[in-house]
Amino acid sequence: MAPVVASDAELVQLIRDLAARSGVEERRFDRASPIVNFQLPGGARASAVMAVTARPSVSIRRHRFTRVTLAELRRHGTIEEVLESFLQAMVRARRNVLITGGAAVGKTTMLR
Repeated sequence: MAPVVASDAELVQLIRDLAARSGVEERRFDRASPIVNFQLPGGARASAVMAVTARPSVSIRRHRFTRVTLAELRRHGTIEEVLESFLQAMVRARRNVLITGGAAVGKTTMLR
């Protein structure tokens, strides 16, 4: 794969530009703020660092959007039947529900 930019300086500027367009607040990316996290168009997440590493670096995390139903989550053992019923009732009642848990346990998948 060919490089996206020709130099480290161009990469830093590209990261600044993308971060600036990703939200309503300013996203600094400089020696005083050497880490920036932002969302790219299409939903991918980007995390960039500079000054704390030899060269600027950016990591992009793309989600695999898999549609699953509550019934499928129950069949796979992700949730129990009582939780499935509870969540269905909360949706029907248009109530707010807070979903918490550790990293990579399926919170986002369940909420889709």
